[in-house]
Amino acid sequence: MSGQMSHPDRRNRWRRASSIETQPTALQGSQFVHQKTLDNQIVLEHVLGMTVYSNSALTCDPRSGVVAYPAGCVLVLLDSVKNKQLGTLHAPRKSITAVSFSCDGRFVLTGESGLQPAVRVWDISTMAEVAMLRGHSFGIKTAVFSPRMRKIIVVGDAQDMMISVWSWPGKMMNSLNKFS
Repeated sequence: MSGQMSHPDRRNRWRRASSIETQPTALQGSQFVHQKTLDNQIVLEHVLGMTVYSNSALTCDPRSGVVAYPAGCVLVLLDSVKNKQLGTLHAPRKSITAVSFSCDGRFVLTGESGLQPAVRVWDISTMAEVAMLRGHSFGIKTAVFSPRMRKIIVVGDAQDMMISVWSWPGKMMNSLNKFS
């Protein structure tokens, strides 16, 4: 026997997720155009660990008890009552440095690190990104909704040194100011 054995269910799941088939989808001239389709997509089922740079990267919705925290470029939503992960939201390639729920618990904001970071607004019920706000040059330190949810306030990190105010849901930048 070899030193490592993989669990058969995991091995079968990987095969299913990685099998690509080509199917004729349209007739162009006298030839079928083949399009590659993925049978199943690989889905992140569980996240171990977290990447919390500051207290603005860990938040809890007081209405539902859902905790949101980053693990690299993934936002994890955890039901604190059942101690079960509800799902993950994936930001493209940039580490998440700021997380905040809206006052009504419908949305969660994420701020990114690095050059040209974005603040993303996610709808919790659909687990989909509904807005992306760009205006800072370097990382985001914190991003929050105003109490009446008419504005989003974003504070850049020490390299960025900018504070921006956005209208919500209009997604227009109202002001951008430098701080020291």
